[in-house]
Amino acid sequence: MTQFFAQQDKARKQTRLLVIAMGMAILSIAGVFYFFLAARERLHNYESTTWWYPKVFALSFGGTLLVVLGASLVRSWTLRRGGGRAIAEMLGGRLVSGQSQEPLERRLVNVVEEMSIASGTPMPAVYILDEPGINAFAAGYTLDEAVIAVTQGALDALTRDELQGVIAHEFSHILNGDMRINIRLMGIIFGILCISLIGQFLCRSAPFAMRRRSSGNNSNQLAAMLALLALGVAMIAIGWVGRFFARIIKAAISRQREFLADASAVQFTRNRDGITGALKKIAGWPTGSAIQANRSEEASHLFFGPIALSRLFATHPPLEERIRRLDPSSAAEIPPTTEISASINNPEEIVSRIGQVNAVDPQWSHNLIQELPEGLHQATQHPLSAVALVYGLLLDADPSVRNTQLALIPEDGDAKVTSEVQRLYPGLLKLSNKAQLPLVEMACGSLCQLSPAQKTSFVNTVDALVQADQHISLSEYLLAHTLKRRLNPDRGKKRVFSNTLKLHRAQHACHTLLSALVHAGNANATQTAQAYQAGYAI
Repeated sequence: MTQFFAQQDKARKQTRLLVIAMGMAILSIAGVFYFFLAARERLHNYESTTWWYPKVFALSFGGTLLVVLGASLVRSWTLRRGGGRAIAEMLGGRLVSGQSQEPLERRLVNVVEEMSIASGTPMPAVYILDEPGINAFAAGYTLDEAVIAVTQGALDALTRDELQGVIAHEFSHILNGDMRINIRLMGIIFGILCISLIGQFLCRSAPFAMRRRSSGNNSNQLAAMLALLALGVAMIAIGWVGRFFARIIKAAISRQREFLADASAVQFTRNRDGITGALKKIAGWPTGSAIQANRSEEASHLFFGPIALSRLFATHPPLEERIRRLDPSSAAEIPPTTEISASINNPEEIVSRIGQVNAVDPQWSHNLIQELPEGLHQATQHPLSAVALVYGLLLDADPSVRNTQLALIPEDGDAKVTSEVQRLYPGLLKLSNKAQLPLVEMACGSLCQLSPAQKTSFVNTVDALVQADQHISLSEYLLAHTLKRRLNPDRGKKRVFSNTLKLHRAQHACHTLLSALVHAGNANATQTAQAYQAGYAI
């Protein structure tokens, strides 16, 4: 698998291709629209020999551009604002509670937790679609807003290894930047299809409008209503051009990414049989990977498997081809796993592992969860306990400072947050340093269920606990920053974190970060200066 940053660059290039494809679709729709209107003009003026009508051209191309771009922008903004949760709920998904005692749901949450820790990405919200087919998808505009949804059919049919292969496939989409492309693609597709949707609305409205407005046999009103119906039919016909291009765009963008995600799932888990077994079960399952939700076509490119049997403009490669690529008869054995050193001192190696999952990482994360002190894993599954868990991690070893911090913790009605902190604190003292940040990431799924007011109060309390001893350690900074990034209580008021930033605009921040790093790693002034110059030269 290529490096995380290279995949992000590739994702941005694919976004530019989307813009080009959308432009071609708009031109085609506007061209057909112009042909209809120009033909109408020639019928009214049968002596004319020209097909050029400037006013008609302005109306057809201007109107098409306004409708398609306007609908696309509104739809993209709605999806971006709602994140992956909006898409999951649009398709009828239900959020899986971290406290669920249903065995299949617990297995699903555990597998997602393990892959989240292994990949070093925030724990996504987990949804279940009440669909009999075997399918899944990942959605979200950013890593912080990601969700993973799995159908009930997948939970019922797949073994743990097969489910892990499917989840690894979806995490590949998360790590490769596919989610943002998918949301933009959904917005573009909606805009392209909007002409057809308007036509359907006009056709449905025409008979009702006729009954309301005609009195007796008023031929003028009847003619007007028939014209409205004809316009609706014409727009539906023009909309089929949009549907044609929409399916081409989805097929072109999606197919190769599915092959990449399949291969990445094998690399992540070092278990070819897991994802291959899932694909084989789809091929033999009575309902396959079909999705019956009303708006599933709009999101067909998100899913693990094809949502319909038709292969015309399919968004996914054929199952047989995916299975053959994963498990060819002459395939060489998967190379043996290489153990990972607990500490990585080479900066280039650290950068190269961002967004990468090594074969032993899922097993390492599984062992990490199993080794957590009693009660801590369960505490991540409930919002109140998750709040207390974070507060407990920030308590100081000095009893006097700790008492000051406990006094800063607000009580939430009848819920005794302070007593929950004190209950969890002994287990937190046994927690290893390497498990602290993964534990916080696991708790973020429950913390995201807090109301906006509760999130604001929680983040403010975290800041107060961090600053209680007038000193901010590196671990405190990381924990507080992670929580602010994940919860972002100001979401909806303003966008706190920009998506990308040109390097020259971040020059001052880079110098500050480099200076802090060299001072943290060197006590000698001469060595600090040398380290800074070496880092600056890179």
